[in-house]
Amino acid sequence: VTYWVEDSLRKVFQDEGPSDGAGQEILLAAAGNEREDVQICLRSESACKEVRVELSQLLGPGRACIPASALTADFVGYVPLFENTANNGDGEHIIRRAPDFFPDPFLEWPVVSLKPNRTQPLWITVAVPEGTPPGSYRGSVTIAADSESLAVPITVEVWPFALPRKTSMWNTNWFSTGCLEEWY
Repeated sequence: VTYWVEDSLRKVFQDEGPSDGAGQEILLAAAGNEREDVQICLRSESACKEVRVELSQLLGPGRACIPASALTADFVGYVPLFENTANNGDGEHIIRRAPDFFPDPFLEWPVVSLKPNRTQPLWITVAVPEGTPPGSYRGSVTIAADSESLAVPITVEVWPFALPRKTSMWNTNWFSTGCLEEWY
């Protein structure tokens, strides 16, 4: 099993390998009350029946830590897309032509299998608790694939401030009452 780390803004398809910006360790920066995401992409030449993930606490300056419970790991699922969205600027905004399988949902399964020569992203979220002292916090994401084990290093640089608990900006994307009315 091989792995690489990708930015959370990249859609990783099953037939893709590492991008030019991919790395071998997770490097994040966040304030208190902030969540940061990243992807670990797994790939194997042979099938793996059971892939599991274990998240460690992140140790920081002095005795400070970000608990393992502040980290989550979700395998990314794929959905079939049969046609691309119409009126997309003559294809300018299409990341891939349909039909294909597109990465989208988080799977609610703690264990997945790897198909040979297929990339499987793992979405990691770090939620930095309010009051976390600033500094560098280190730990690992351990991935067990059948009898093999990989430890992906993770470093989170915590800034010396926190985001407000209550947001002051409301934002809704992709909401249309006309579409709801037509559907229902």
